[in-house]
Amino acid sequence: MAVRAKSPIVGSVDIRTKLVFALVAVTLGSMFAFGAFMYMSANRMISNATADQLESLAESDADAIESIIYGWEERVQLIASRTQLRITLGDFNRTRDSSDVDQIRRILEDAAGSSRSVEALAAYDLRGLFVARAGPTAESIPGELPPRSTAASDGEVLFLGVSFTEEGDPRVSYTAPLAVDGRRVGFLAVVLNGRRLVELTQDHTGLGETGELMIVAPDSAGARTLHPVRNPGAEGGHAGSVILSDPEGPGRLALSGTQGLYRGSVRDYRGEQVWAATRFVPETGWGVVVKFDAAEKRAAILEFREKMFSLALSLAGIGILVAVLLGFRFGLRRLDFRARGLRDRLRSRDGDVGTFPTHISGFSLVRTVPVALQFALHGHSTGVRCATARDQGERDEASNTDTSRAYAVGRGLRSSRSLLVPSRRQPAG
Repeated sequence: MAVRAKSPIVGSVDIRTKLVFALVAVTLGSMFAFGAFMYMSANRMISNATADQLESLAESDADAIESIIYGWEERVQLIASRTQLRITLGDFNRTRDSSDVDQIRRILEDAAGSSRSVEALAAYDLRGLFVARAGPTAESIPGELPPRSTAASDGEVLFLGVSFTEEGDPRVSYTAPLAVDGRRVGFLAVVLNGRRLVELTQDHTGLGETGELMIVAPDSAGARTLHPVRNPGAEGGHAGSVILSDPEGPGRLALSGTQGLYRGSVRDYRGEQVWAATRFVPETGWGVVVKFDAAEKRAAILEFREKMFSLALSLAGIGILVAVLLGFRFGLRRLDFRARGLRDRLRSRDGDVGTFPTHISGFSLVRTVPVALQFALHGHSTGVRCATARDQGERDEASNTDTSRAYAVGRGLRSSRSLLVPSRRQPAG
C-alpha cells in the first residue's frame, strides 16, 4: 500500500504549540476550580447570613410581642388601680345596692373610653359573679369568671386566653383582683383587641418575597395563628388564621418551648420546605415563628452560580482566543521555516528560479503560499523544457548519422559498379 507523503508545509504540532494549549488548559482548570470554591464559599456565607438574619428577626419580633403584652398588662393594672372602682365594689358586696352597680358601670365606661385598645370591661364580686360591664363589645364578656381566674394574687395580672371576632380579629382577655386596704373585694375582667399583633405580622420588612412572621397559640386541633397569613389557601380557621396540625411543623415546635433554627428541614402549613427560627413567649404561652421558603434562599445561590458560570465562560473564551492566536503565530513561524526549505530545494535542483521571499509573516501567508506554488511549478516546467530540448537534440543527431551512413553507402556502390562494367568509350583511332 502506498504511503502518503508528508506535506512540506503542514506538519505535526510542535512543542511550543502544545505548551501553549497545556498552559491554557491549566488556566481554565484553575479558573473552574476557583469558581467551584467561590460557589461553595458563597453558599456557606449566604447560609450563615440567612441564619443570622432569621435569628435576629425572631428575637426582635419576640421582643416586640413581649412589649405589646407588657403594654396590655400595664393597661389592666391601670384600670384596676382606680380607687373609686374598688371602694364602690366593696360597698356593693355589703349592701347589694343597685346604685353601686350604676356607679361601677359609669367608672368602667370612663375607663373603656380612655383607651382604643379596650374592647370590654366587667366587674365581678368575690364569688366571681357578674356585677357590671361596659365597652363596645361588653356583651361578649361571660356572666361568670372561670375558676382559675380567681387564683390570681393581689396586684397580679392573669392572662385568660385569646378569642376571635367574626371578622377574624384576635381578642385577648385578662383578669386582675381588686382589693381595698389589703382586703380583696372582687375581680376585674378586661378584653383588649389584638390589632397591634396583626399590624406587626403584616410588616414583611426583611422577609423577602415569601417570608412571614407567625404568632401561634394553642388550639384543640394543635395550634392556630392569631392573624391572617401571608400565603392564604391552607386549612383555615377564623377569617384567615390557619390551623397548624403538623406536629413537626415550626408552629408546633415553637409552642413546645424550644428556641431553634431549622435550615430547610421543616415544612410550613402549605407543605413547603422553609427556613425557620422559633421563639416562645412564656407570658401568654404563644409561639413566634419567622420563616421563608427554602426555594427563595436557593434562588440567591443559583443566581450567584449563574453569574460565576457566565464569568467563567467569558474568561474561558478569552483564554481560548489567546491560545488560538499564539498557536497560529507559532504555526506561521514553522510554515515560514518549511517554506524556506522548499525554496532552497528548488534552487538546488533547478538553479536560480527567481526571487523567492525570504520571510513569511502571518499577514502575508495567503500571498506567499501561491508564490511558493508558482516557484515550484516554474521549476517543474523548466525541467520539462530542458528534457524536451535534450530529446530533440538526440533525435536530430541520430537523423544526421543515418543520412551520413546512407551517403557513404551510395558512394561505395557507385565505385564498385565502375570497376565491374567496361567503359563504352572507344579509343581514338
